[in-house]
Parts: sequence; C-alpha cells; structure tokens
Amino acid sequence: MPAGRSTPSNPLLGANLLALAAHVALVVGWFRMLPERYPCHFDAAGVADAWTRGDDPRWFIGLAGAVVVDGMMLGLSWLMWRIPLRWMNLPDKQRLLALPAEAVAPIRKALSDMLLSVGILVVILFTAVFRSAFRAATGASERFESGIVFAATALVLAGTIVQTVRLYRVVREVARRAP
Repeated sequence: MPAGRSTPSNPLLGANLLALAAHVALVVGWFRMLPERYPCHFDAAGVADAWTRGDDPRWFIGLAGAVVVDGMMLGLSWLMWRIPLRWMNLPDKQRLLALPAEAVAPIRKALSDMLLSVGILVVILFTAVFRSAFRAATGASERFESGIVFAATALVLAGTIVQTVRLYRVVREVARRAP
C-alpha cells in the first residue's frame, strides 16, 4: 500500500486497543477497592516504605504512563503507513527506494506490527506493576511482587527482539527482490 493511503485493517490494532481497555478497567476497578491507607512506594526488597490515602489520585500516574506510551505506539504504527520510506532508517534503503510503493508494503506492515506488538507488551508490563501494587495494598501479598514485573519486562524485551528479527527478515526479503 502506498504511503498516504488508508491504513489496512490489522488484528493487532484490535488486540492493542483491547489490552489497553482491559488495563484501564483493571486499574480503575482496583482503585475503587483500595483500602483507606495503602503503600505508594516500595524499597528494593518490595517492602512498603511510603503510604498514602485510598483516594489519592497518584494511583493514576501509572495509568497515564501506559496510555501515553501505548498511544505513541498506536500513533507511530499509523504513521508507518504515511511517512516517506526515505525518512526511515532501513538497510538497503537505496534499493528499497527504487521499488514501487506496493512492493514495500510488507515493510510498512512489519513496522506497524512491531509497534502494535510492543504497545501490547508494554500495557502488560504496566498491568503487572499495578497488579503487584494492588496486591500489596490490599494485603493479598506481604510485599510488592517483583517477580511478575521482571517476567513482564523479560516478555517486553523478548517480544521486541522477535519483532525486530521479523522486521529485518521482511526488509531483507523485499530488498533481495529489488532490482
């Protein structure tokens, strides 16, 4: 699809928006269940070292972070279909620039997919942080459960690597077919 045309439908867009909506619903729901006083900061061992009142809006700072970061991923995903290829940092760019717009559509799709996938993974990471904070706040856990956050972080890194390798393969294949 040439730059400047409408963005093709993508199931990852729906998955991304669903993940973000679920995250927002969980965070808002958990906020409503917070006790009158809950921990708002934890030391390196996961033990609460600062407390706040149950109606403190600081709970939503992380939510704003998730919305902003995922919003950037959504916006960049949309932009991948619109910006000129010459503005992108890609291997074999000169060969790719010689191709018609339809021929480089797989590259645009791979870039878009990568951004949408990373957005989903980042939302999962933010959800893991909120889950751990909520469990500590409600007494379901004695401390902030960093293991789930580390696992989510590893998922973000692994997913990003997988998407980057996929993108590289698509670029290499399209460039190989170039004149």
